[in-house]
Amino acid sequence: MDSPCSLSPRSAERRSGSGRTAPGSEGVTAAEVSKPSTNPKYSGWAANFTVTHCPSIYVFVPPRKKVTGAAVVVAPGGGHRQLVIEKEGWEAADWLNSNGTAAFVLKYPLAKAEGSKYTLPEHVYADAARAMTLVRSRAKEWGVDPARIGFAGFSAGGEVASMIETKFDAGKPDAADPVERASSRPDFNIPVYPWYRPGARIIPLDNNGRLFQYE
Repeated sequence: MDSPCSLSPRSAERRSGSGRTAPGSEGVTAAEVSKPSTNPKYSGWAANFTVTHCPSIYVFVPPRKKVTGAAVVVAPGGGHRQLVIEKEGWEAADWLNSNGTAAFVLKYPLAKAEGSKYTLPEHVYADAARAMTLVRSRAKEWGVDPARIGFAGFSAGGEVASMIETKFDAGKPDAADPVERASSRPDFNIPVYPWYRPGARIIPLDNNGRLFQYE
């Protein structure tokens, strides 16, 4: 399935939140490439992406009677060469919704795909941070408590989760863009079988745990 900017039938928002071209994809006209799902539940949706140029979040809001106010940005894995967006995106979002939690599935650039010009520290990190600020800035619209927004990631997405957990900002109160006024800090973090990038600095925690520090 090829399209200039593939979107699922669920509500989707460009990561920029304002229709602007995402950093790193300026001037890109090549199509995104995905494989369609064979699950009737996700008919017409992508099962995975192997080429991405349009960072987006896909919005999954739970039934009103189940809403808890909690929310999670979900980053699928795939070794940064693909996004396993059905198993580690749509299915995760459905499970979160069944428990009253809003989910925002992140489609981010594939830094290790053949011919990719995107990088983890610059483009992928920027999209993870922007996803957090976008959700927090529109929390009221989506029925979310801005103080209960977490970030979860599977495998390579777990690396993205670790990046945003250890590097974030408080927002810029005087920014012209309302999205930039919100903090990118996750209120909780869920790295699921995360990929560890060689060279990441490990720092000890007070509780004798270990934490990856990405610089």
